[in-house]
Amino acid sequence: MRLLTATLRIYVDAARDAGKAFPRSAWAFFTLLTCFPLLTAVSMLVSPLGILGGIVVSLLNAACAGTYLALLKDAVGLRKPLSFDGARANMGAHTWDILGVLFPLYLVDLVFTVFGAPWVVTLVFGIAVAIFLNPIPEMIGRTRSASMELLAEAWNFMMRSGPEWLAPQVVALAALWLVYPQKALSILALFGPRFGFTTTGSLAMGAGGGAAGWAFGFALVALVHLTMLFRGALYERLSSAGGRRAREWQERTR
Repeated sequence: MRLLTATLRIYVDAARDAGKAFPRSAWAFFTLLTCFPLLTAVSMLVSPLGILGGIVVSLLNAACAGTYLALLKDAVGLRKPLSFDGARANMGAHTWDILGVLFPLYLVDLVFTVFGAPWVVTLVFGIAVAIFLNPIPEMIGRTRSASMELLAEAWNFMMRSGPEWLAPQVVALAALWLVYPQKALSILALFGPRFGFTTTGSLAMGAGGGAAGWAFGFALVALVHLTMLFRGALYERLSSAGGRRAREWQERTR
């Protein structure tokens, strides 16, 4: 019971932190809104370049994801709105860290494709990566670990606080799944080491045309953004609170 109380207290505190950070995160929200249109436009321009064009898009995707994560971290950690100069200073941040995470995952995907792995194996691997390496986006910029070390650190974090980390996010995922059941795998990749949040705009575009469609799409991106803010605040809370025994002891001494 003490552990449950301590965990619920962390959720409330993280939600409060995310709510306070939301108005400070305008530049991060703008970045999330523009990631998908920018990636789509560049993809169309460089598509004749073949593999080289794919490399360009991958670099841009990593830069977009890194910029957004850096802005999120500042929004959660700072107590004032981020200025334009501050936002500009974060452009392209963590690009190589993100590529260091995506590259080994890409190699495994490539091996599965080349050797024709059964779809069940690919699905199980994708779900396992999404679950056991889930906090990697929040760890980037908050730890000095990189590449394979970051993967191992994410695994250790999930062994310590996995259920507490995943439980509240199921609510956001369930809400998105209800709206877009045909895009279940894409939605699963939004909040994990695939950095799928850069494609949030594709879900918004699927909301339909007209004023109602645009408003719904805008609200959808805002939901993803608010979830990312909550994740950042929750990661900081769970990390500082230690493991389950530490949180139970802290609750006992209150």
